[in-house]
Amino acid sequence: MGTAVNGLVERGMLERRTTPGDRRTQRLHATEAGVRLAAEAAEIVDAAHAEALQVLTPAEQEQTHTLLLKLLASLNPSALEADLS
Repeated sequence: MGTAVNGLVERGMLERRTTPGDRRTQRLHATEAGVRLAAEAAEIVDAAHAEALQVLTPAEQEQTHTLLLKLLASLNPSALEADLS
């Protein structure tokens, strides 16, 4: 994880900021370039999902979504709450 974070910091996608009140720790913040990159990546992923799901009917897509949420909830119950909000 540290290597990935360091790479993103070096490329200007993330910056480290000292935590107020505790100079021993730092928080990571996305830069404007990092936010743009994340948005571009999300568009690519969305397009790939749409392409992969086009072989399914809308009902099958909904069923797949429901089943994947069920699997996710079994692995991490709090993840389901995050997805539904």
